[in-house]
Amino acid sequence: MTNTIQKSVLQCLSGHRPQRIPVWLMRQAGRYLPEYHTIRNTADSFLGVCYNPALATEITLQPIRRFDFDASIFFADILVVPDALGQRVDFYPNTGPVLQVPEDKTAFLHTLESHLPKVHNTLNPLYETLDRLKVALPPDKTLIGFSGCPWTLATYMILGRGGQDLQNCIHFARRYPDFWRVFYDILIETISEYILRQIAAGAEVIQLFDSWAGVLSGDDIDIFCTDPIAKIIAGVKSVSPHTPIIVFAKNIQMNIDIFRQKTGCDALSISHINAVGHSTKTYPIQGCLSPDILRSAEDLEHHIYTICERLKNRPHIFNLNHGIDKHTPIGHVHRLIKAVQGYG
Repeated sequence: MTNTIQKSVLQCLSGHRPQRIPVWLMRQAGRYLPEYHTIRNTADSFLGVCYNPALATEITLQPIRRFDFDASIFFADILVVPDALGQRVDFYPNTGPVLQVPEDKTAFLHTLESHLPKVHNTLNPLYETLDRLKVALPPDKTLIGFSGCPWTLATYMILGRGGQDLQNCIHFARRYPDFWRVFYDILIETISEYILRQIAAGAEVIQLFDSWAGVLSGDDIDIFCTDPIAKIIAGVKSVSPHTPIIVFAKNIQMNIDIFRQKTGCDALSISHINAVGHSTKTYPIQGCLSPDILRSAEDLEHHIYTICERLKNRPHIFNLNHGIDKHTPIGHVHRLIKAVQGYG
């Protein structure tokens, strides 16, 4: 059996540079693959697929079989957390997720609090998926678990859907500070326990997604983003100190060295190569090709080479700066893998 340190992703996250750059892609299992649609068409709902361990396991393995990525992130969605907390979540074709907007704040908190003791009854199928994957994955592949961060989850839970004016969520938090404090504490507690359950089920690495961090500025970055992430990571590390945690805070308006120091994460997944700036630190970096470039494939190899060159002196896991676009041709992904694996 392969020793875990031989897994290239784990090597990177332990501060080493393996012989070649490891690569995996956010949302690598899903809508751009025809084999995914074959399975998706058999299920009544998207969440139904997420909560079906047999289907979720198969979908997670599909891109590994096709592309031989170095890591596998288990198939689920960040919105299983509000769903498990009792907030209604629906996914509509061509629209995306829609959550029931809380009209009565007191009743909303009561719903969340009443579901806290039984949240894992809903999430247990996801832990079973991880349990299956740790056996089914090839021994050189790293199994990644994940969760949304409090800020990104809060925007969906308060505003009801993506694509809204996120400043409204900030205004809401300031208008109702007592509500927000309890609300955020519930999210931090739930996410922390959710992550620990994933680790117990077989996740070797955790990635935290704060997809809407880029709208925050000034003190709001700490209030809504870095401070709650730091609490989650500290809690998880107190129980599982050796599990690496990657944070993806898309377009965060903060020096990445400071962000890493404040959150206590092991690695950062960055949105753009320029975010590295003049950093002389040697902690691992993940990223950061645009999904738009992968979809169009214009100068694809040049962009990949530029990223690899800029990060050649530190541990680097190649990835995108967000999830792969559903219209991405499969051939472009093969080109990406060939270019990354051929670098150096």
